[in-house]
Amino acid sequence: MNTTTLATFGFISVLTGVVSFLYHSQDTESHTTQSPSQSDTHIDTSSTRDLLDYTLTSMGEQDLTQIRERLFSAPRHEKDLAIDESLFDTFIFYKTALAELETNEFHTLNLSALQQLNQQILDLQNHYFTPQQITLLFDEENRLRQLAIDKIDINTRDLDPDSKALLLQETLANQPDYIQRAEQDNLLMAQLSQSLKQDRQNKYLTRVNLVGEEGAQRLEQLDQQKEIFNQSLENYLEKRQDILSSPGIPDEIKHDQIAELRQQSFDTKQWRRVEALERIYEQQ
Repeated sequence: MNTTTLATFGFISVLTGVVSFLYHSQDTESHTTQSPSQSDTHIDTSSTRDLLDYTLTSMGEQDLTQIRERLFSAPRHEKDLAIDESLFDTFIFYKTALAELETNEFHTLNLSALQQLNQQILDLQNHYFTPQQITLLFDEENRLRQLAIDKIDINTRDLDPDSKALLLQETLANQPDYIQRAEQDNLLMAQLSQSLKQDRQNKYLTRVNLVGEEGAQRLEQLDQQKEIFNQSLENYLEKRQDILSSPGIPDEIKHDQIAELRQQSFDTKQWRRVEALERIYEQQ
């Protein structure tokens, strides 16, 4: 299995989490269960799985003992979302085994490889969890993954376009409403992504057709904010590089100067994002 195959399935999982984070209710209680890097975000209590995933985003910053202590310092999470220490530990074992799935036996991205990988994932779930727990934690993820496989299967069949479209429509009709909505969201995102290749006027008209006048205006505002941020980031990285390249200045002083430059250049809420982009910039 090459990295593209794993990315295909990883994208589905990530997309599910993003949709949940954007559209479901979120916890607004105090940040006693959060790590420092999560302090400017809401605790995602949309579901048991969302809370587990959110909690584990602090891996690396904290060890598992600290993460467990933070999670169970809020009893209401355990009560409302059916998370106990046994389930938490089992989830960790499952995630570890999932990361260790044999990937070298697959060398091409095709329907057979995806079907085999899907079965391996299902087998792991059955090994670690009860049927009730699988439904609780993985139902949406498994359905979306199977739907992706079904779509590939349909597209590779020797059928005319109308027959493929009808077969896909029938496949979607058998899915729960939330899966159908997720598929509609995926299609909308793909169409909006395609609009980015157009000039400003045609892009705006396409967005009006897809999300309405108000939605198109919000997207245009986001475009402007992104452009401003990117320009600020470019200027910041240039000045940061000048500081790093300055001879005769101790590293500690350079670190303080960069921190001051970051504070002057960006809003407080953007600092962690900028720091992450700095690391990516350095790796490149």
